[in-house]
Amino acid sequence: RDEEIRIRDEEISTLREKLEQKDAVSRVKIQELTQLLRSRDEEIRILRAKLEQSDQSDALQTAETKAQELAQKFEEREKEFIDMKIQFEEKVATSESKLEDLIVHSRQ
Repeated sequence: RDEEIRIRDEEISTLREKLEQKDAVSRVKIQELTQLLRSRDEEIRILRAKLEQSDQSDALQTAETKAQELAQKFEEREKEFIDMKIQFEEKVATSESKLEDLIVHSRQ
């Protein structure tokens, strides 16, 4: 009976040692996985920051392009306006000249 108890105690002791070893290995693996997750999270954070910066850069580039297009359209419209103003002034001058001619002819 004492022999059975001693054998059981040895088995229990052996199983306890194996369990402690497995527990230690598990803790190390958990620490490694935790570190990997932290590294991955940091890489994701960096990539997100780069993506946001890229998006902002793209948005800025798009805004600059649109601003240039609008400036070009504004210049075109301004030229059209100046041309129309010149044509209008020429027509007014022509009309005034014709009006003066009519006034002069009507007095004669």
